[in-house]
Amino acid sequence: MSDLLEVRGLTKTYRRSRETIAALRGVDLTLAPGETLALVGNSGSGKTTLGRAIARLIEPDGGAIRFEGRDLLAMRGRELRAMRARLQIVFQEPLEAFNPRATVFRVIADPLRVHRLAGRAEMPEAVSRLLVRVGLEPALAARAVHEISGGQRQRVAIARAIATRPSLIVLDEPLSALDVSVRGRILALLDDLQAETGVAYLLITHDLGVANAVAGRITVIDGGSIVEEGPTKVVLADPQSAAARRLVAAVPRLHRRTEPARIGG
Repeated sequence: MSDLLEVRGLTKTYRRSRETIAALRGVDLTLAPGETLALVGNSGSGKTTLGRAIARLIEPDGGAIRFEGRDLLAMRGRELRAMRARLQIVFQEPLEAFNPRATVFRVIADPLRVHRLAGRAEMPEAVSRLLVRVGLEPALAARAVHEISGGQRQRVAIARAIATRPSLIVLDEPLSALDVSVRGRILALLDDLQAETGVAYLLITHDLGVANAVAGRITVIDGGSIVEEGPTKVVLADPQSAAARRLVAAVPRLHRRTEPARIGG
Protein backbone atom coordinates (compact mmCIF):
# COMPACT_ATOMS: atom_id res chain seq x y z
CA MET A 1 0.00 0.00 0.00
CA SER A 2 1.36 3.45 -0.89
CA ASP A 3 2.08 5.89 1.92
CA LEU A 4 -0.52 8.55 2.58
CA LEU A 5 2.20 10.87 3.91
CA GLU A 6 5.92 10.80 3.23
CA VAL A 7 8.33 13.28 4.82
CA ARG A 8 11.97 13.25 3.72
CA GLY A 9 14.89 15.29 5.02
CA LEU A 10 12.76 18.04 6.56
CA THR A 11 14.69 20.91 8.13
CA LYS A 12 13.63 24.06 9.96
CA THR A 13 15.68 26.64 11.84
CA TYR A 14 14.64 29.69 13.86
CA ARG A 15 16.56 32.82 14.74
CA ARG A 16 16.24 34.05 18.33
CA SER A 17 18.29 37.13 19.00
CA ARG A 18 21.78 36.10 17.88
CA GLU A 19 21.10 32.37 18.28
CA THR A 20 20.12 29.92 15.53
CA ILE A 21 17.96 27.03 16.72
CA ALA A 22 17.59 23.90 14.61
CA ALA A 23 14.01 22.80 15.26
CA LEU A 24 14.07 20.01 12.63
CA ARG A 25 17.20 18.22 11.48
CA GLY A 26 16.58 16.11 8.37
CA VAL A 27 13.40 14.43 9.59
CA ASP A 28 12.01 11.38 7.76
CA LEU A 29 8.52 10.05 8.50
CA THR A 30 5.84 7.97 6.79
CA LEU A 31 2.17 7.36 7.54
CA ALA A 32 -0.10 4.81 5.88
CA PRO A 33 -3.78 5.35 5.03
CA GLY A 34 -5.97 4.71 8.07
CA GLU A 35 -3.01 4.44 10.45
CA THR A 36 -2.45 6.18 13.76
CA LEU A 37 1.17 7.20 14.30
CA ALA A 38 2.19 8.75 17.62
CA LEU A 39 4.93 11.37 17.41
CA VAL A 40 6.31 11.70 20.93
CA GLY A 41 8.94 13.85 22.57
CA ASN A 42 9.56 16.28 25.38
CA SER A 43 8.80 19.98 25.17
CA GLY A 44 11.12 21.60 22.64
CA SER A 45 11.85 18.34 20.82
CA GLY A 46 10.45 19.59 17.50
CA LYS A 47 7.25 17.58 17.41
CA THR A 48 4.88 20.55 17.13
CA THR A 49 7.10 22.22 14.53
CA LEU A 50 6.96 19.04 12.46
CA GLY A 51 3.18 18.79 12.76
CA ARG A 52 2.68 22.39 11.72
CA ALA A 53 5.07 22.02 8.79
CA ILE A 54 3.09 18.99 7.59
CA ALA A 55 -0.12 21.02 7.88
CA ARG A 56 1.55 23.87 5.94
CA LEU A 57 1.10 26.31 8.81
CA ILE A 58 4.83 27.00 8.75
CA GLU A 59 7.26 26.59 5.87
CA PRO A 60 10.27 24.28 6.31
CA ASP A 61 13.71 25.38 5.13
CA GLY A 62 14.39 22.19 3.21
CA GLY A 63 13.27 18.65 2.51
CA ALA A 64 10.16 17.19 0.90
CA ILE A 65 6.59 16.33 1.93
CA ARG A 66 4.40 14.16 -0.27
CA PHE A 67 0.72 13.84 0.64
CA GLU A 68 -1.61 11.53 -1.28
CA GLY A 69 1.19 11.13 -3.82
CA ARG A 70 1.59 14.87 -4.48
CA ASP A 71 4.29 17.40 -3.64
CA LEU A 72 2.74 19.26 -0.73
CA LEU A 73 5.39 21.98 -0.53
CA ALA A 74 4.93 22.91 -4.19
CA MET A 75 1.24 23.70 -3.72
CA ARG A 76 0.11 27.31 -3.80
CA GLY A 77 -3.12 29.26 -4.04
CA ARG A 78 -6.19 27.34 -5.13
CA GLU A 79 -4.38 23.99 -5.14
CA LEU A 80 -3.23 24.48 -1.54
CA ARG A 81 -6.71 25.54 -0.40
CA ALA A 82 -8.20 22.43 -2.00
CA MET A 83 -5.61 20.24 -0.29
CA ARG A 84 -6.58 21.63 3.12
CA ALA A 85 -9.89 19.82 2.82
CA ARG A 86 -7.93 16.55 2.89
CA LEU A 87 -5.44 17.45 5.65
CA GLN A 88 -6.80 18.98 8.84
CA ILE A 89 -5.30 19.85 12.24
CA VAL A 90 -6.76 19.86 15.75
CA PHE A 91 -4.88 21.93 18.33
CA GLN A 92 -4.37 21.45 22.05
CA GLU A 93 -6.54 24.49 22.74
CA PRO A 94 -9.10 25.27 20.02
CA LEU A 95 -9.19 28.93 21.06
CA GLU A 96 -5.78 29.18 19.35
CA ALA A 97 -7.50 28.54 16.03
CA PHE A 98 -10.98 29.95 16.62
CA ASN A 99 -12.29 33.41 17.22
CA PRO A 100 -13.54 32.88 20.80
CA ARG A 101 -16.52 35.16 20.16
CA ALA A 102 -17.57 33.28 17.03
CA THR A 103 -20.53 30.95 17.38
CA VAL A 104 -20.14 27.20 17.21
CA PHE A 105 -22.26 27.34 14.06
CA ARG A 106 -19.81 29.67 12.33
CA VAL A 107 -16.76 27.65 13.38
CA ILE A 108 -18.15 24.47 11.85
CA ALA A 109 -19.83 26.12 8.88
CA ASP A 110 -16.69 27.94 7.69
CA PRO A 111 -14.92 24.93 6.14
CA LEU A 112 -18.19 23.72 4.59
CA ARG A 113 -18.60 27.13 2.98
CA VAL A 114 -14.96 27.57 1.90
CA HIS A 115 -14.84 24.15 0.27
CA ARG A 116 -18.39 24.45 -1.10
CA LEU A 117 -19.61 21.32 0.64
CA ALA A 118 -22.96 22.82 1.67
CA GLY A 119 -25.07 25.70 0.41
CA ARG A 120 -26.71 28.32 2.61
CA ALA A 121 -30.00 26.43 2.81
CA GLU A 122 -28.27 23.14 3.65
CA MET A 123 -25.86 24.59 6.19
CA PRO A 124 -27.96 24.38 9.39
CA GLU A 125 -28.69 20.70 8.84
CA ALA A 126 -25.07 19.95 7.90
CA VAL A 127 -23.77 21.66 11.06
CA SER A 128 -26.34 19.85 13.20
CA ARG A 129 -25.31 16.48 11.78
CA LEU A 130 -21.65 17.16 12.58
CA LEU A 131 -22.47 18.23 16.14
CA VAL A 132 -24.47 15.06 16.70
CA ARG A 133 -21.63 13.00 15.18
CA VAL A 134 -19.23 14.24 17.85
CA GLY A 135 -21.74 13.79 20.67
CA LEU A 136 -23.03 17.36 21.06
CA GLU A 137 -26.54 18.76 20.97
CA PRO A 138 -27.44 20.75 17.82
CA ALA A 139 -28.65 23.59 20.07
CA LEU A 140 -25.02 24.23 20.98
CA ALA A 141 -24.58 25.82 17.52
CA ALA A 142 -26.00 29.10 18.83
CA ARG A 143 -23.45 29.41 21.65
CA ALA A 144 -20.22 31.39 21.43
CA VAL A 145 -17.05 29.29 21.53
CA HIS A 146 -15.83 31.00 24.72
CA GLU A 147 -19.08 30.06 26.50
CA ILE A 148 -18.67 26.29 26.24
CA SER A 149 -16.44 23.90 28.18
CA GLY A 150 -12.99 22.73 27.14
CA GLY A 151 -14.27 19.26 26.30
CA GLN A 152 -17.07 20.71 24.21
CA ARG A 153 -14.63 22.99 22.39
CA GLN A 154 -12.41 20.04 21.52
CA ARG A 155 -15.41 18.17 20.13
CA VAL A 156 -16.32 21.25 18.08
CA ALA A 157 -12.73 21.30 16.80
CA ILE A 158 -13.04 17.66 15.78
CA ALA A 159 -16.40 18.34 14.11
CA ARG A 160 -14.78 21.14 12.13
CA ALA A 161 -11.86 18.88 11.19
CA ILE A 162 -14.03 16.03 9.90
CA ALA A 163 -16.43 18.37 8.06
CA THR A 164 -14.29 18.24 4.91
CA ARG A 165 -13.87 14.43 5.03
CA PRO A 166 -10.07 14.50 5.35
CA SER A 167 -7.78 11.53 4.85
CA LEU A 168 -5.37 12.80 7.56
CA ILE A 169 -5.85 14.75 10.78
CA VAL A 170 -2.86 16.07 12.70
CA LEU A 171 -3.78 15.95 16.40
CA ASP A 172 -1.46 18.36 18.22
CA GLU A 173 -1.68 17.49 21.95
CA PRO A 174 -5.49 17.26 21.66
CA LEU A 175 -6.02 15.90 25.19
CA SER A 176 -3.49 17.66 27.39
CA ALA A 177 -5.80 20.59 28.25
CA LEU A 178 -8.66 18.26 29.26
CA ASP A 179 -9.38 16.48 32.51
CA VAL A 180 -9.04 12.71 32.73
CA SER A 181 -12.76 11.92 32.50
CA VAL A 182 -13.09 13.89 29.25
CA ARG A 183 -9.94 12.40 27.69
CA GLY A 184 -11.38 8.91 27.56
CA ARG A 185 -14.51 10.09 25.79
CA ILE A 186 -12.51 12.05 23.21
CA LEU A 187 -10.30 9.00 22.53
CA ALA A 188 -13.39 6.85 22.05
CA LEU A 189 -14.80 9.45 19.65
CA LEU A 190 -11.58 9.47 17.60
CA ASP A 191 -11.62 5.68 17.48
CA ASP A 192 -15.23 5.65 16.24
CA LEU A 193 -14.51 8.26 13.57
CA GLN A 194 -11.51 6.33 12.28
CA ALA A 195 -13.47 3.08 12.12
CA GLU A 196 -16.25 4.85 10.23
CA THR A 197 -14.20 6.93 7.78
CA GLY A 198 -10.73 5.38 7.55
CA VAL A 199 -9.06 8.69 8.45
CA ALA A 200 -5.40 8.55 9.49
CA TYR A 201 -4.10 10.33 12.58
CA LEU A 202 -0.71 11.85 13.32
CA LEU A 203 -0.94 12.14 17.10
CA ILE A 204 1.57 14.60 18.57
CA THR A 205 2.00 14.10 22.30
CA HIS A 206 4.42 14.06 25.19
CA ASP A 207 2.14 11.56 27.00
CA LEU A 208 3.23 7.97 26.44
CA GLY A 209 0.08 6.74 28.17
CA VAL A 210 -2.03 8.30 25.40
CA ALA A 211 0.35 7.03 22.71
CA ASN A 212 0.22 3.54 24.20
CA ALA A 213 -3.57 3.62 24.26
CA VAL A 214 -4.17 4.65 20.66
CA ALA A 215 -1.22 4.21 18.30
CA GLY A 216 -0.02 1.07 16.57
CA ARG A 217 3.31 2.72 15.76
CA ILE A 218 5.40 5.32 17.53
CA THR A 219 8.13 7.76 16.45
CA VAL A 220 10.34 9.45 19.03
CA ILE A 221 11.77 12.90 18.23
CA ASP A 222 14.51 14.59 20.25
CA GLY A 223 16.44 17.75 19.46
CA GLY A 224 14.76 17.99 16.07
CA SER A 225 15.81 14.48 14.97
CA ILE A 226 13.96 11.18 14.84
CA VAL A 227 15.83 8.92 17.26
CA GLU A 228 13.58 5.85 17.36
CA GLU A 229 10.62 4.35 15.51
CA GLY A 230 8.71 1.10 15.63
CA PRO A 231 5.59 -0.74 16.85
CA THR A 232 4.37 1.00 19.99
CA LYS A 233 4.45 -2.07 22.23
CA VAL A 234 8.03 -2.88 21.12
CA VAL A 235 9.41 0.63 21.64
CA LEU A 236 7.74 1.04 25.03
CA ALA A 237 8.79 -2.41 26.25
CA ASP A 238 12.44 -2.04 25.17
CA PRO A 239 13.34 1.55 24.25
CA GLN A 240 16.69 1.85 22.48
CA SER A 241 17.27 5.62 22.43
CA ALA A 242 18.10 7.74 25.46
CA ALA A 243 15.11 9.99 24.71
CA ALA A 244 12.67 7.07 24.61
CA ARG A 245 14.14 5.61 27.80
CA ARG A 246 13.62 8.94 29.57
CA LEU A 247 10.01 9.13 28.44
CA VAL A 248 9.27 5.54 29.46
CA ALA A 249 10.99 5.97 32.83
CA ALA A 250 8.65 8.88 33.57
CA VAL A 251 5.64 6.54 33.26
CA PRO A 252 6.80 3.30 34.90
CA ARG A 253 3.40 1.59 34.70
CA LEU A 254 3.82 1.39 30.92
CA HIS A 255 6.25 -1.48 31.49
CA ARG A 256 3.39 -3.67 32.71
CA ARG A 257 1.17 -3.12 29.67
CA THR A 258 1.82 -5.46 26.76
CA GLU A 259 -0.85 -4.60 24.20
CA PRO A 260 -1.89 -1.06 23.30
CA ALA A 261 -5.51 -0.39 22.51
CA ARG A 262 -6.20 0.44 18.88
CA ILE A 263 -6.89 3.54 16.93
CA GLY A 264 -5.56 2.46 13.57
CA GLY A 265 -2.19 0.84 12.99
